[in-house]
Amino acid sequence: MELLSPAGSFSSGVYAYQFGADAVYAGMKQFSARSAAVNMSFDELRRLKQLAADSGKKLYIAFNTLITQDELDPMMPLLDQCAYLQVDGLIIQDLGVCRTVRRYFPALRLHGSTQMAVHTADGAKALTDAGFSRVVLSRELSVGEISGIIRSVPDIEYEVFVHGALCCSFSGLCLASGMLLGRSANRGRCAQICRTWFERDSRQGYWFSMKDLDASGMIEELKRIGAASCKIEGRMKSPEYTGTVTARYRRLIDGLPPDEDLERQLSAVFSRRTTKGWLGDTDQPLTDPGYPSHRGVIAASVIGQVQEYTAVKLTEALSLRDGIRYEIPSGDPGRLPGQVRCSIRGLILGNRRVTRAEPGMTVLLSLPQTPAVGSVLYKISDHSIRWSTPGISSCKPFQHPLPMHAAVTDQSAEITARFPWRGDEHRIVFHDVLPVEQARNPFDLEKKLEQTFLKSSESLFRPGDFTWENRSSYPDTHLFIPPSRLKALRRSCYKELDAQFTRKRWDVHQEGGGPSAAGVPPRSSLSPDSDRPIPFITDPRRYVPEDLPLFEGRRCLPLHPVLCDPRYEQDLADLAERCSKVLVGISNIGHLPLAEKLAETADAVLWIDVFCYIANSAAARQLQQMSRVPIRFGYYWIEQSQLPWRGTWPFPLGPVGEDFRPPLFISRLSAYSGLRGSETQRNYELRQGNRMFQVIEQGGFSYFFSSSPSGEIRG
Repeated sequence: MELLSPAGSFSSGVYAYQFGADAVYAGMKQFSARSAAVNMSFDELRRLKQLAADSGKKLYIAFNTLITQDELDPMMPLLDQCAYLQVDGLIIQDLGVCRTVRRYFPALRLHGSTQMAVHTADGAKALTDAGFSRVVLSRELSVGEISGIIRSVPDIEYEVFVHGALCCSFSGLCLASGMLLGRSANRGRCAQICRTWFERDSRQGYWFSMKDLDASGMIEELKRIGAASCKIEGRMKSPEYTGTVTARYRRLIDGLPPDEDLERQLSAVFSRRTTKGWLGDTDQPLTDPGYPSHRGVIAASVIGQVQEYTAVKLTEALSLRDGIRYEIPSGDPGRLPGQVRCSIRGLILGNRRVTRAEPGMTVLLSLPQTPAVGSVLYKISDHSIRWSTPGISSCKPFQHPLPMHAAVTDQSAEITARFPWRGDEHRIVFHDVLPVEQARNPFDLEKKLEQTFLKSSESLFRPGDFTWENRSSYPDTHLFIPPSRLKALRRSCYKELDAQFTRKRWDVHQEGGGPSAAGVPPRSSLSPDSDRPIPFITDPRRYVPEDLPLFEGRRCLPLHPVLCDPRYEQDLADLAERCSKVLVGISNIGHLPLAEKLAETADAVLWIDVFCYIANSAAARQLQQMSRVPIRFGYYWIEQSQLPWRGTWPFPLGPVGEDFRPPLFISRLSAYSGLRGSETQRNYELRQGNRMFQVIEQGGFSYFFSSSPSGEIRG
């Protein structure tokens, strides 16, 4: 089973490989779902790719955001760079990227991002049929559910998160940050609203703040069911974190016992409280409503106050410039305590100042606020855990091997090369008039040509298969070109190859007048009345055909974005058959195979609903290609405030309408109890400043809605 580690920076990638990762995933400077990470330049990726190649490891690129219509052409040079790098996988969310890659860069292997919210066998099948090599499954699945998907659809690789931050929402189904703050998680700019405090029943708490996933005890089980890759989250974290957590899971996969020093170090560089998440069968709370961030390691307890100093008894070593955290009670039992974070500027042991104190010692600290006796101090950074930054110049850059052919005549030499990932039409010929003459002694020109061109210096390229052809009047064994002229030919050849690669202009997407919204109804008119404000069919058994909205003579069936109940599909088929003619709204890639099954018993057409995002015309065309059921219309990406202004579209596309209020996120978590959702139905309100929110829990899910003017979404 592959160990896959995050590389939010070049240093993190180097340490991930060094400490045992089989593969790393990294983002480019654009179109990465972690836009706040350092991410990598093309030069850094070239060097990371070569490091991977030299050690027999893999590099994946996270290209996993939605792409707007006006970004379709600008994204092409980046995809071209990925093809040049021969990356081992391209992690994507946008189906427009899928269509573009399949057309222009077919050798790239596609991985379906967790942002696609694939959580069923139908979802895995849809991606398999679309040519994906791997799917990153939703993090809300149990081991049993994962096992069932793998058994049902074995012809695709499965990647499973085993460590790191969890979202309270299904990834890809969260609109909260985008709708409330204009910072879309689907564009890598999530503001982590779930990590902020809310007030419920006059009590503040981080009710949606998830503990971190730690599935270290489930590695053997994931191996047994056939998971191809176990993935560590953390492109926003430090190189020290990446190296430490990679070393930890390398030991686990290799069957070695835990290392206590490694565990302690991991807690120091970053640690929230942990959970097995949905992978485990435990009923332990999944949230930590008391504190949402890095907790650190318990380092000391407060035992008194000596003048302006705080006396503490150490349980962990502390050094100057270590970071510590402690709480200051608010004085109101309903309010969260204040958090103080500071760096240690002085340690007093006895009557002298020291730079380090060991566990068991009592020392005096100068703190910005005085904690109460009995308070706990946490070490949140350890000055001794500061790793050097790998020198980028010490890592060789990757050079793509190009097929080259040399043809020599009596007066000249021609070098023909091509960029194989672009196809034969991108063939480049270099012609130079050279002094070709007969050698006095036997001369191996073929060998000399190859040796000369292998010295490609800092070029983006090097020779792959090198062939030659003698078209001169001289025999192969006595054909001579002065070495200085061969070097000049090599320099001009590589200069032109580099220029051809970087100046390539892509213009592959047809211009047009933009999509037509004719005949697209307001989305609110398609929602079943009995489920409001939830705009989807939650339980098909509760309906008769007359309960469902009617559009163009068809009963509307807006499918739930998450289908975890095995009864849902059959109950929906029974309802569709009773309706006879249906308009099915799909909000997940896994709905496409389900729609085909519905079409076997009912006269069915589709609409593309809000969570099956269409942000560009290529995505619309890819959906049309993947669907065997006709698509009547769709809604453009709900977080996009304006209609796309150009492009050729395969079906009408419109806005959802100002009165449509979708859930800002859908969770398998009960934030009220902190446990996984149950069949218990519960409605409650939350407040955050002047914003009001409504939470509905039913059928094992939580739906989070804005319910105040200051929190209204944009239509």
